[in-house]
Amino acid sequence: LPSPPPRNTITTMPTARCRRCPPRRLSAPAPTTLTLLVLFLLVSSGGAYSRGTPSLGCSSTPLRRFDSARISRNFRRAPPHFPQYAAADGVDASGAVPAAVDHGWTRRTLSLGLPAVVSSLSDPLLSLMDTAYTARLGLYPLAALGTCTSLFHLAFHSFSAVTVGTTALVGGARRRGDGRATRGIVRASLASAVVGGLVLATCLRYAAPSLLGAMGLSASSPSLVHALSYLRVRAFAAPAFLTIMVSEGTCRAHGDTRTAVSAAYAGGLVNAVLDPFFMYGGRYGLGMGVRGAALATATAQYVSLAIYLRKLKKMDVLPYFNSHRAGDSDGGMCDVADPDCVPGEKTDWSAILSANGTLLLRQSSLLFAWAFATSRAARLGPAVVAGHQVALSLWLVMALILDGASVAAQVMSSETDPTEKKVLRSLTASMALFALTQGCLAGTVAALPWARRCALSLSDDPAVGAAIRNALPALSAQMPLVSATLVAEGIVAGRARFGALAGGTVVATVASIGVLRRCTTLGEIWTYGIGMLFVGRGTSAILGVLAVNGWLPRGMRTGGGEEEEEKGGETER
Repeated sequence: LPSPPPRNTITTMPTARCRRCPPRRLSAPAPTTLTLLVLFLLVSSGGAYSRGTPSLGCSSTPLRRFDSARISRNFRRAPPHFPQYAAADGVDASGAVPAAVDHGWTRRTLSLGLPAVVSSLSDPLLSLMDTAYTARLGLYPLAALGTCTSLFHLAFHSFSAVTVGTTALVGGARRRGDGRATRGIVRASLASAVVGGLVLATCLRYAAPSLLGAMGLSASSPSLVHALSYLRVRAFAAPAFLTIMVSEGTCRAHGDTRTAVSAAYAGGLVNAVLDPFFMYGGRYGLGMGVRGAALATATAQYVSLAIYLRKLKKMDVLPYFNSHRAGDSDGGMCDVADPDCVPGEKTDWSAILSANGTLLLRQSSLLFAWAFATSRAARLGPAVVAGHQVALSLWLVMALILDGASVAAQVMSSETDPTEKKVLRSLTASMALFALTQGCLAGTVAALPWARRCALSLSDDPAVGAAIRNALPALSAQMPLVSATLVAEGIVAGRARFGALAGGTVVATVASIGVLRRCTTLGEIWTYGIGMLFVGRGTSAILGVLAVNGWLPRGMRTGGGEEEEEKGGETER
């Protein structure tokens, strides 16, 4: 008798032609191996479909229902058996299907936003350093420094909108591949910054007594002498500050946010070294007092400006330093070897001045809204305004951290081709998710008990502590709204829709002031007054994002950039 077949074999019946032949033994895989093979085919077919390669209708989701229509559709995507369907599906005759595009928005956001956050946090650290050094000079110099710091914050940071305008204009020129227009915009913006800085320095220097009086420093105050000396020396840094704003916008338009970190912390190091040398007397000091602090800060800003100009020279956007280019009379620069370049073409000064003027109006309205909120808190008593100052300091730190995503959104939005609506919508969806995630995280951190204890530790007064506890819940609850508003404004600003931003901000400021007039506690100021400001800003920014993506009717797409959007829509259709 024949021996029994081994395990895991299939025995077949002998054929009719050979009845005496031994039975044929065909090896078959074990059940475990068969199961693993089926699972591998399921997973690999689903993963291949997600990468854009042909599959048999299986998904990477295990419990997905079997879809016969998807099977037929994927068989149509499998040349060369059905080459007539390949052209209709956008597949070439070789069977290659374009892979899904991974834009890497999150990675790009982190690479652009984190350096911007680090450079933004350098300004509060420098102010803290100046305060620590000046505190050793006495009460009156410290009071003078506080008044002058508030005045410079109001005067200088009103022009911080120049950075946003320069980023959008330079980014648009680079997206079109127009190097001559890029150099023309940078040249005109730098010239405007220098002229504006000189005008601002003149006003600060010769109108110093009136400005300090408007800040509440009377003529009989012992701090007035120290404040005048600080203000008149620090005013020389105004041209450097405005030029730094333009340079930072140019670097952002080129996707470079690391230069801002180098410039900020190089200036901080110079300030830290020169402060004690200029301020204090003795064997190794000059003994200039509070004037020394102003001189050290101004010197540090010119050091930061030198780093920016060195970077702009490497970017080839400073025409005066390029020996291989021939300049024209009133505009950008022409390459000598370029026969298509026509010298003498005018720089679009109207676009530059219009963009910067619109953004300055927006920034001024924001500063006015915050100043009105502070004045309303001051009318409610000293404890309330002290608690408001603590809450505002905490809010500023959180807003500087959240603003990094706004910088990244503006840079990536300005780099995106207006005809690529799908890419822009993908960017919008990714940044919306990122904004809500970081906003919820920031709100959670601000609501933690240790954050509340840190805020309460800044004052021992029970009345101030009660005011702080009254404001912190509203502050933490607003963080998702603040984050979404900043990111949406960044996307809209990247598309150069400055009119929509300015109009929405002005309307939000007016509505916020109307609400602030009726607030009677610090909690109401932060809940309703500041909340109304960001609700208005967020609404106008979201409408701008919808218009940029083509999700609004054509008649509602106002606020700048209409021609570009129309061109993109026609190309898409």
